[in-house]
This record gives sequence, structure tokens and C-alpha cells, in this order.
Amino acid sequence: MEITPNSTIFTKLLRKFNSLLKYQYGINQENIGLINNSNLFFILSKNTKRLRFIKYNGNLIATFRSNDGKLVFTKEGATLIKNLLPFPKMRVKILDEITSFIKKGRNLFVKHIIDFDPEIRPGSEVLVVNSKDELIATGKIIMSKRDLATFKSGVAVKIR
Repeated sequence: MEITPNSTIFTKLLRKFNSLLKYQYGINQENIGLINNSNLFFILSKNTKRLRFIKYNGNLIATFRSNDGKLVFTKEGATLIKNLLPFPKMRVKILDEITSFIKKGRNLFVKHIIDFDPEIRPGSEVLVVNSKDELIATGKIIMSKRDLATFKSGVAVKIR
């Protein structure tokens, strides 16, 4: 069931979406306001009537994970989020040489990381970018910032 901006439940879902953006990515209310709400659509599950998907301009941008209550962004959604966040917020910058491997969905190893946001925590969804801040992929970081700074080997980000 698709919820349009004209719907009465839209405001409640929009508040939930905004809260999740603030919680997961630290996006403030001013930047959230840059998203045009008239192009935002929420899709509910037919059986449970709970939030499942979020569309923006007709493209799927996020899936709501019911097991942990977090949003998982598609490539289009991650691009939208990247544009709302200042560098290096929620980003992991990688070597340009391994961009092709990461685009194929391979996991990111700590030795290929150039820079990262010092505020990221294990389990957070992060944006993987190259040296020019171009989005390469999204993933879940599995190492702490201390481990990222000290380890020389091991998987740092599980790519989606």
C-alpha cells in the first residue's frame, strides 16, 4: 500500500523517517528539510501495514529493516544522504585502485582505507567513497575507530 503526501498517515511516517535519518546519520532538521516531501512516498506491507520501503522521485531509496528498526539505503538513497552530509560524516574514504572491486560487492579491508569519520561506530551504515568523495558503495562497518586506526589487516566494512 503506497502512502502519498496527501494521506493522513503520511505525517506520522515522515516524522519516523526524519527521526531515523537523525539517529542513524546525524542529519539535522535543516538538512532534512532539503528533501522535497511532495516527491516522497512510503510503501507499507500488505499484511502487517508497517513501513517497508521508501521511494523518492519514483525510485526506491530505502528499505526499512524491521528486525532492528534501521533504514538500509539503495545507491540512489545513499547518494541523496551523501549530499545532505558534510564531508567526512558517515564516510569511509578508500584507495582509488580498489574501486572496481568494491563496486562488485567485495568487502572492504582496513588496509585500503585512507580516511574515515571518527564518530562512526561498529554496526553503523556507512558510505564508501573514493578520494574525490564520489559514492562507491554502502556497507556496515564492523571495526571500531580504534581498530581502523591500528589494524593492518582484516575486513572493515561489509559491502551491500
